[in-house]
Amino acid sequence: MTSMSKKAFVPLFLVLLFVNPWVEALDFRNPLPFMFSHYALFISGFLFSSWHFKKTIKWAWVFSVFVAALWHTPYFFSVSATNLVYRALEESTLFLGGFSAGFSVPNKSGVFKATLFGLWVLSDTVLSVIFLVNPKLYTDYPPYSPSELQIVGVAMILFMNVIVAIVIYLYTKSVYATLGEKAID
Repeated sequence: MTSMSKKAFVPLFLVLLFVNPWVEALDFRNPLPFMFSHYALFISGFLFSSWHFKKTIKWAWVFSVFVAALWHTPYFFSVSATNLVYRALEESTLFLGGFSAGFSVPNKSGVFKATLFGLWVLSDTVLSVIFLVNPKLYTDYPPYSPSELQIVGVAMILFMNVIVAIVIYLYTKSVYATLGEKAID
């Protein structure tokens, strides 16, 4: 498999893993695959555009932040959890949100990237804590019970920790690679 086909495979795999009839039906009954589909779709859009397009759209990240925030407010979260039309809109805009982030974030400064990443961790932590402490904020409409949302809160914290560990590893690896190159010069 060539590098280009691997770069197309990963985003496509993530989309197909979560956007299929079996998982869509499961999303109506279980919030865990529903929430992980958010991550998968946003990440797949980001990877696809950042790997395949070199053009930069300066403010595209604003759309990304808006879309991610919108679908995680109680009302829109609930509507997309219970209505297939809204689910399709949610899934497509989350993919496009990641896609637009991939156009703008890779060419930003390290401080900007770290700030945006930190804000994601902070906002996801707030949502996780809400799911753990007061899940009733999100259970007026969706078919999920408070205890199911608490499980999602724990899973989100675990997922975030994995992502943070990966980012720290990649950053440390790049710093050491840069230091190694300077030592050789």
